[in-house]
Amino acid sequence: MGRATMTEPTPACVRGCTHSALTDGGEEFRERNAATMGHLCAGCAKRLHKWIVGIPDLYAILDPRKDAGKDPYAPTRRGKISGSPALVRLDVVALQDRRTNARARFNEPGDENMLGGDVPSLMLSWAECLSDDLDLTGRPDSLASAVALLAGPWYPNLCYRPWVDELYTEVEKIHRTLKGLNHVGGPRPLGTCECGQRLYEPDPQPGREQIIECRNCGHRLDGLALVRLAAAQKMRDAG
Repeated sequence: MGRATMTEPTPACVRGCTHSALTDGGEEFRERNAATMGHLCAGCAKRLHKWIVGIPDLYAILDPRKDAGKDPYAPTRRGKISGSPALVRLDVVALQDRRTNARARFNEPGDENMLGGDVPSLMLSWAECLSDDLDLTGRPDSLASAVALLAGPWYPNLCYRPWVDELYTEVEKIHRTLKGLNHVGGPRPLGTCECGQRLYEPDPQPGREQIIECRNCGHRLDGLALVRLAAAQKMRDAG
């Protein structure tokens, strides 16, 4: 008679993602998503790959000209006019110039969107980390080659790196910042959940009640709670 063996439990996604599940007694609870690709769940692995692949195109259309990328629907603010106003968009220049550290006017102290360098340098540094970990020959020397390495055949190996959680956070910031500067459409932020997770507007579903469920803690908001959350976000945007 063979000896029974115990199997190790599947590790959870390093991002802390959860999904709704039921106990044997029918009670609902939040269960951690399994890490199915390295340290990430399937959803996080898919999102990270999509963000990395999309960065070169978003970076290529950045325009530092003063009026470029201006949102025609954004509310205008009137204030004091500087004696020597910038002739270019400093927030864009900061992401393109390797002599800067990307701490432009849109990055206030403590801003969660704060980046630590220009986009090519940031992506090249992560590509270097992967090259070092896997002892690869040849080194990327451009944004395109860095992305090709990170999102190419070595991508599954990337998801097993112990620093993939840190990479995920920074790539998400880069992708979101580039989309914001280019005014590329996407879900608008509604605010943050009590657990700190950022929440976004739900997709419109005619005839159905709008509901947001935090993917981190499972907290659900609908009706008046969504109205209050949106109102608070508008107050923050207005300064």
